[in-house]
Amino acid sequence: MTLHAPKHIAYLDGWRGLAIICVLIGHFSRTPMLGWLGPFGVGVFFALSGRLMSELLFIKRINLVDFFVRRASRVLPTFWLFTATVALSTYIWPHWRVNAKELLATFVFLRTYFPPEIDIFSSSLPVGHIWSLNVEEHTYVWLAFCALLARVWRMPAQWYLAGTYTVSLAFLAYYVGNPPDTATDWHLRTEVAAMGIVAAAILRCVPLDAIRRLPLAGMLPIAAYAMSALCFSMYAHKAAALWLSPLCLAFAVNYLHVLPNFLLRAISARWLQWFGCCSFSIYLWQQPFFVAVNEGRLNPVLALLVSLGIGALSYYLFENPLRHYLNKKWAHRSDISHSGNRKTQSKLVDAGSS
Repeated sequence: MTLHAPKHIAYLDGWRGLAIICVLIGHFSRTPMLGWLGPFGVGVFFALSGRLMSELLFIKRINLVDFFVRRASRVLPTFWLFTATVALSTYIWPHWRVNAKELLATFVFLRTYFPPEIDIFSSSLPVGHIWSLNVEEHTYVWLAFCALLARVWRMPAQWYLAGTYTVSLAFLAYYVGNPPDTATDWHLRTEVAAMGIVAAAILRCVPLDAIRRLPLAGMLPIAAYAMSALCFSMYAHKAAALWLSPLCLAFAVNYLHVLPNFLLRAISARWLQWFGCCSFSIYLWQQPFFVAVNEGRLNPVLALLVSLGIGALSYYLFENPLRHYLNKKWAHRSDISHSGNRKTQSKLVDAGSS
């Protein structure tokens, strides 16, 4: 038995690589005009996550226990290692300090909500980037719940996803005039920020060849990507940009396959795939160095190089081998369980026939 890993598609790894490169440029370029690339890169990540999770849950209909095991093996060990390391570093690094409430909320992916009086970007620890992981993990749980409802009640998954997207839009409209009384900006909360993930999940449920017959179909993902970048660069955090930009990225990532071949080859380049493979570890470990650069305590170029180095070490020495080990152990355990069930059923049949 396998855990139904999505089929490796080189240009999707390249898309993920583009996302982390955008984040790194936005953080370490020190050019104010490029700062928007940080949140834009996160939006690119969200769109890809929505596509891949939808494929697992609604197209392949993966077992939900396997789904959560796969997500946990991918995220939790490296995330907890990062968080524990940062917390322990406060004993030797006087610029940071541990707040028990913040640390607990960070460990359980609730930092954008608790404690409500402390902005996540004013945290006593360099964990501001964790807001995006909060959104992703919350949304994965909700998507799995939607998949469960669709399987039990035998109704199209798109209905539940469309309802989720509508509720998210309603929260956006409400928060514009009635922002919640919390220190962290409302547009980072899951009920609003998950729109890009949900939109990509909806579009993945549509046949992927749906737009091939349209005129200039190969240019449509490029136009959507450019429109999203325009929204982030010129109208960041405006209500229109908060729903239009994620929708454009959701469209772009689902229809990358209609791009001209030369563009598909470009985003499938091995160096982009390398960034994509290491992206989670790089994203986690770059934040302390980004904070140090912002505080004027570290050279941006040096900080970027160290971030890449530690991220690569984290991926090759910890994240990837541990993830494969945990998935292999779980698959082996599942095989034994299924084998045991088959033997039990066989004995019952034999007993009945005798």
